Amino acid sequence: MKVPTALEFPHSGAALEGIIFKADSMEVKWDIYIYDSLFLFARSWTGDLCYRAVFSSARTQ
Repeated sequence: MKVPTALEFPHSGAALEGIIFKADSMEVKWDIYIYDSLFLFARSWTGDLCYRAVFSSARTQ
């Protein structure tokens, strides 16, 4: 299933690649990675990939 979105977040300009967030306990449900132009959301306790989101990075002034 695809869900169109238009989320915007501030970005420092630092490189985005690899592990963005890694759960430190069982209560935290998701590990988040970025590779190429994809956010990958995996269940922290199984490693199962559940969601993918395509992103683009653009600087605005």
